[in-house]
Amino acid sequence: MAAGRAIAGGIARYQPEAQIAIHAVADGGEGTIDALSSVPGTVVDHVRATGSMGEAVTARVLTLGDVRVVEASEVTGVSARPGGHSALEATSYGLGQTIGHAARDGSEVLVAIGGTGSTDGGTGMARALGWRFLDRRGRDLPAGGGALVDLSSVVPPPEQLDLAVTGLRDVNSPLLGERGAARMFAPQKGAGPAEVAVLEQGLGILAEVLLRDLGTDVARIAGGGAGGGIGAGLTAFLGARSVPGFERIAGETSLQGALEGADLVVTGEGHFDEASLGGKVPVGVAGLAARAGVPCALVAGRISVSEARFRAAGITIAVSLEELVGAQVAIAEPEESLARATVEMMRRGGY
Repeated sequence: MAAGRAIAGGIARYQPEAQIAIHAVADGGEGTIDALSSVPGTVVDHVRATGSMGEAVTARVLTLGDVRVVEASEVTGVSARPGGHSALEATSYGLGQTIGHAARDGSEVLVAIGGTGSTDGGTGMARALGWRFLDRRGRDLPAGGGALVDLSSVVPPPEQLDLAVTGLRDVNSPLLGERGAARMFAPQKGAGPAEVAVLEQGLGILAEVLLRDLGTDVARIAGGGAGGGIGAGLTAFLGARSVPGFERIAGETSLQGALEGADLVVTGEGHFDEASLGGKVPVGVAGLAARAGVPCALVAGRISVSEARFRAAGITIAVSLEELVGAQVAIAEPEESLARATVEMMRRGGY
């Protein structure tokens, strides 16, 4: 919400008489629980879980009507523990713990998939719920996506899991390939080229074993690469369906109604790139704005797609902090930088 307030401040600076409303929204990544917390009647509980590198973390479980919501990024985000984060060893184990807690009374669980520090295909999550992943000698694999290169077989829990789970994906990326979990997103989690190759190989082996042992083809499902492959893991291990996170969250927070009658909607993104075009907040907001007949503007930290690309996605004008004030100033003074960028966006757009 701090970014929203800074953008609102920039609008007011440029046009003092403007009537401004800030509306929290998310796409199934970080901020999902924050956005849904704005819905009247929601309740948030806190649970202890295991972080991506084995550290103890606290995660939130939000109750929204008759469903519970958990956010993968809160338990399996990039670890800041002493000794650093390992892209090969990071695990989604804590997400499985949190899902188990949220579903303890039979409630449906919505899992916000994005923003993870792991690339393990959801195998850590599944371990926490009783699944086993074995090498050729029948030994349990170590945690993390790097170990999947030695995967030989998958063993389901002794008792069938009875969980009602829906994944909220923030991207439509597949599990494998150039736009997949390893090649597109693992570098953001600290993986170098050699580590990316190992993770891609491991996820490929995981897909082959799941097809052979479970009859589940996760290689091509939309959003299978979300959350370091958690999108694929939810389908294979929990029988979950995956839906675009933005659509579900926008519906729960009544965003479409909030746009009716507006003269302009401004959305934001840290780095607006090719991945942003595959289901992230700005494109979702632009689509709803177009439906309401309202122009949509974007203020981003960095923009690395062409004007033609963001215009095709429904964004009328876009400005970046990197372009206007530089990366160092934007990091040192984020709120003032956002306000200045918003003023420049309003000036360029003639609002």
